Amino acid sequence: MIHLRLRHFATLILSLLVLITPSVTATTWSEPMFGISLDLPDNAHYVEQTDDGALIKVVGEGSAAASLHLEQQDQDTILPAITNRALGQIGFGASQPTILEESPLRTTIAGHRAHWWTVRVSSEKRGEFYLAQAFIMLTPRRVAVIQSEADWPDADRGRELFDQLVNSFAVRDQQELAQEHRQRLERGRQWIDAVVPAMNQTITTPTTSWFLIELQGEAIGYERHVIKPATELGIEGISVEHRRRVDHKSTIQDSVIRAFASADTTVEVWESRSSIKQIDNTAAPYYSKAITAVRTGETLVITIEDPDRTAQTQHAIPPIAYLPMAHQLAMTTGWQDLLSDPVAYYSYYLPVESMTFALAEAHQASNGYQVMLYPAPRRAAQNLHFDNAGQLLEHTTPDGRSLRHVQASEIEAAFAGNRRMEGAGAR
Repeated sequence: MIHLRLRHFATLILSLLVLITPSVTATTWSEPMFGISLDLPDNAHYVEQTDDGALIKVVGEGSAAASLHLEQQDQDTILPAITNRALGQIGFGASQPTILEESPLRTTIAGHRAHWWTVRVSSEKRGEFYLAQAFIMLTPRRVAVIQSEADWPDADRGRELFDQLVNSFAVRDQQELAQEHRQRLERGRQWIDAVVPAMNQTITTPTTSWFLIELQGEAIGYERHVIKPATELGIEGISVEHRRRVDHKSTIQDSVIRAFASADTTVEVWESRSSIKQIDNTAAPYYSKAITAVRTGETLVITIEDPDRTAQTQHAIPPIAYLPMAHQLAMTTGWQDLLSDPVAYYSYYLPVESMTFALAEAHQASNGYQVMLYPAPRRAAQNLHFDNAGQLLEHTTPDGRSLRHVQASEIEAAFAGNRRMEGAGAR
C-alpha cells in the first residue's frame, strides 16, 4: 500500500483545515498545466484557491485533509536530497517524528520514481497527529508532493485519503504535453496579435470599476481599476491602474500597480508599490516594497526595492505570445475568444516575480463567461467571471479572497465608520 508526503517548506506542520472557501463535491480532478489528475473520494470536497501554492487541497472525513503541491528546483536534483530535507522540516516546531512505514527502494508512482513515508508526529499546539507524504519525480527539477494528515484518532481516515490520492495519481506523457503547450502558444500568438489591436481601438475613454474584497464572507478591503488611453513620451497606448487597500489581521495593506504599454507593445513601463503597517503595534517596522519595469529592446529590466535589498534582474522578451502587463491587467472581452480554444502565453507575473508561462481557457457561464488562468510554475488557478459585455464581475484569487464588482456606494457603506478605510469608494 502506497503512502506519500507533501512538503510546505517552513510552514509544513500547519493544519490543512484552514481552507474551506468555495468547495465542490467531485470524483475526478485534473489540471492542464502539468497534466496531473487525481480521483477523489465521493465524500471529499476540494479547494483550488489556496494561499500556499497548492494545486488542490482535499477535505475528507473527520480531521483528514490532503493536498498536492509541485516543487520546482533550481537545478537537477535526486530523491534522497529532497526527502532528507523534508524529513528535517517535519521536526520543525514538533517532536522527532516516528516513521511508521516507508517505501522500498526503486518505488514508482504513475511510472515515475517516487518515495513515501507515514509518520506519527507530536506538537505542543496540535498534539499527536498522523502525516503521510510522497514525492514523485516528474522531471529532474520538478517534484509532485502529496500529503495527507489527520489528528491521531483519525489516522485511519488520513491513511485512506492518502491511499486514494496516491493510487489514482496520473500524469500525462510530458513530451506529448509539451507538444500540446507549443500548439497552445501558437494559438496564443494569433490571439494576442488580434486582441491587442482591438483593445487599443476600443479603449477610447477612461473607465473606472470598483471591487469589494471579501474573505469567507467578510469585507476586508476594496480595489479600484482605472483603464484609459494614454500617451507617454509622445507614444500612444493604454494605461492601467489597480489601487487596493485591505484591513485584515491587524494590518493595513496598501498596493498600487500602474502600467503603460504602447499600441504596438514594443514600449512597456510599469510599477508595483505595496506597504504593510501594523495597526495595534506602532513600534512594529513599516514594510514597503517597490517593483519597477522598463522594456529596453527585447529585454524587460526589473528593479526590486524593499528594506532588505535592491536588486535588478533582466528578462528576455519571449519571441512568441508575449502579453505586456498593461494588456494583461486590462483584458476584458478578449477572453471571450478563448471559448473555442484555450491558449498559452507569456507575461510577467507579480506574485512570483518572474516571467511566466501561463495557460488560459474560458467557459460559458449562465450570465457571461468564466476564465481560468494557470500561471506556472506552481500557482493555483486564477478564476475570473465576466459578463457578456466584458465587465469583470468577480475574481477569486489563490489566497481564497474574492474581488466582487460593486458600485462605489456599496464600498462606502461596507466601511462606514472605519477610519482606517477613509476614502473607500471615493472617486
